[in-house]
Amino acid sequence: MKPLATLRRMQAVLALAVVAGACATTSPAREGGEGDDAPAIEIEVVNNTVPSYDRTVYLLDAGGSRRMLGRVMADSTATLRFVGPLGADQFRLQARPVGNGSTVTSPPFTLSAKGARWNVRPNLVVSGG
Repeated sequence: MKPLATLRRMQAVLALAVVAGACATTSPAREGGEGDDAPAIEIEVVNNTVPSYDRTVYLLDAGGSRRMLGRVMADSTATLRFVGPLGADQFRLQARPVGNGSTVTSPPFTLSAKGARWNVRPNLVVSGG
């Protein structure tokens, strides 16, 4: 085989290995020991702040623990899914800017299996049920 063809084949194999490795990683929202058979909770985040920033979103529980749910790009809406806590406890959502900007923390709300929708700019959480 020619050296250039060998190099291209090795690059293709390496690219596939990187993609396969990325697909095999565990998202931060799935960590914590919950069973995989538990239903996912969905939180829709409307990132419409002014000025606009990409934001990393966290779920805060009443005890002060924080759990990363994912990232929402500037001026967009994303549905973040996680297997997680339910019950009568109060939760808050927190959106930290990637880079500059201020952190936004939601008012407390009760999280149900039906999830929630958080509109970041007016800082309003509507629980799914």
